[in-house]
Amino acid sequence: MNIKHTLVALAIGLTSTLSFAVDKIEVSDEFDGKIQTLIGPRAQTIEYFKTDHGLIGVAMVAKQTFKKHVFYTNTDADFLMSGMLFDIDSNTQINPIITNQVKVTLPKTMTDELTALSTVTDGTGEDVVYAFVDVNCPYCHRIHESLVNVDRTKVRIEWVLVGFLGQRSISTANAILNEADNSLALAHLEQAMSKQNVPENNGVLGKLAREQSESFLRTMQVSGVPFVMSNIQGDWSMDRGLPNAQFFAALPQNQASNESALVASE
Repeated sequence: MNIKHTLVALAIGLTSTLSFAVDKIEVSDEFDGKIQTLIGPRAQTIEYFKTDHGLIGVAMVAKQTFKKHVFYTNTDADFLMSGMLFDIDSNTQINPIITNQVKVTLPKTMTDELTALSTVTDGTGEDVVYAFVDVNCPYCHRIHESLVNVDRTKVRIEWVLVGFLGQRSISTANAILNEADNSLALAHLEQAMSKQNVPENNGVLGKLAREQSESFLRTMQVSGVPFVMSNIQGDWSMDRGLPNAQFFAALPQNQASNESALVASE
């Protein structure tokens, strides 16, 4: 067996008597060639990080999903293993330290298509969350509830409406997207998310806007909602389905909600 082409899945813990550091490094062409042979065809980008444990972290952003993955190897790239690396003395996971230094970028053609979609804008923040939702989807309602306390001056929510769950979903999305005044469209979206009827609006622009968003999802090979694309501090991510709790927890919250949480915890 040629060990340099072996990929092993492990969860390992290492003891260190020193404080650890994770630094991005450049590697030799020979080293990079070994890694590229094994995971290069699946990677959008590959970056390398040195740890104090004598291991080299290999951070890969996958094609199509744009998810971050971390592998480990030695200084000669004789093997490649996946899994979580823990520093036992500090009880610290090394993987997030690496992934936090990796920024995911999307192809310009994709972001151009995304930003051209008609949305209902909630907030003024530079960071942005694009939430593809159907007003009759229970998981979409959970996303809406989870984003209520996000600081809209720091994170802008772009609601992208589709109609996957029947005629009521279609007509409601059309009516909201037909509204030229964004503040009214946002108010109608809040009504719909509260399971209230919204004013009818049969204009053609809303229908075209909804169909454009649904077409975008098809090009992304996404067949259902919720679907979330976010750009937080220059780092893109995608979630098919409801994002995990860590996603929402990482978003800046309103001061009032933070104070309420502190009172509740006392």
